[in-house]
Order: sequence, then C-alpha cells, then structure tokens
Amino acid sequence: MIFQIPKQFIVDFRWKTVTTSVQENWPFLRKEQVDKGVYNELRKAVSGPQVYRFCFNGTAGTRRCYVGESEQFEHRLSQYVGTLTKLRSKQWVDDFTPADMERACKELQNDSKVRIGAAIQNAELDGDRIDLQVIDFDEFYFNEVSISLEGLSSPFLRRMIENLAILTSETSGFHMLNNGRDVHAKWLSQRLCGNRKAKNHPSGAKAL
Repeated sequence: MIFQIPKQFIVDFRWKTVTTSVQENWPFLRKEQVDKGVYNELRKAVSGPQVYRFCFNGTAGTRRCYVGESEQFEHRLSQYVGTLTKLRSKQWVDDFTPADMERACKELQNDSKVRIGAAIQNAELDGDRIDLQVIDFDEFYFNEVSISLEGLSSPFLRRMIENLAILTSETSGFHMLNNGRDVHAKWLSQRLCGNRKAKNHPSGAKAL
C-alpha cells in the first residue's frame, strides 16, 4: 500500500490596517463628527477592488471578524456608513412594529451591510476596538493562473481570495461573522431590544 503525503501550499496573507475605531479618521463617527477632508482621503485609500475585513476585539478578549469583497470598496464603505446611520436613529427604532422587528432579524442574517452595521454599533456600545483592514499578498500561481492584487478586478479571483481569507482568519482564532459561519446571528442592534439585557429576539435566535 502506498501512502501519499498531502502537499502543503502556503500563501502569506498580510492585513493592512486602514483605520481603527480609536483614530480620528474612523469613517463610522457620527455624522456631526466627520471631517469631510479626512473621510474623502480615507475613501481614496480604500478605492477600487478589495478583499477586506472588520476585526472586533472585545474588552473581554473576544475576537470576531467579518471578511468581505467588493469591486469598488469606497462605495461599499459608504453603504456601511449609511446603514449604521440608520441603525443609530432612535426614531427608526421606536417606529418598529413586531412585524418590522421580525423582518429586521431576517435582514440581519441575509444582508451583510445590516449585519456589519449592527456589529459595529454593538461594538461601540460595548467599548470594543474595531479595525478595518485590506488584504495584501505577493503574486502566486495556481496551476497556470496568476493570482495577484492586480487581478482583484476579476470577481472570480476576488471571491476565491475572500473564501481563503475567511478560512485563514478562522484558523487564526477569530469567530467569523460571515453568513454560514455565524449560526446564531446577534440582534439587529442591542438598541432594538430597548434593553441591553434582552436575551432573545422574535425569531428565536439567542444573542451571542
């Protein structure tokens, strides 16, 4: 009987921190706190196709992470900001009916913008640090296909790198917030409960 040793293929994914929640150029500051010049400079730094991740480092030592990909990340970033602005609106929360809350729970699981907006708000309320990072790596070849940062304009290559980044981030000790990994998604926002100690939401999923 012949045994074959599995081949090991190593790619060094490096994550460059663009900004953190403790810096003045954090894009998710409340609207009245945002410096337009700094925000536009940040948008320029994250423009174009990117594989990115949000890292949530809890004060209790918890580490959570969401990995995503976007052809024009500066636009996706604006969508995240818009979603978080809506989540912060107390009037929007107060107007919720039970049916609205049920819809919101489903939206949380299906829409990454809502899920990450909620995660950012929850982290802010808990005093956790949030890092926004973009991926960096040296060119490598898979069979005869060149895989490089310049190739991230291809949606197929971008999604391949995104999936590899999810697996490697999970291996490094992060609890992943990506759909399919985060089985019991946290509340749309702790503010929706009207009570920071609330345990459950209408669809039955327990808060993490």
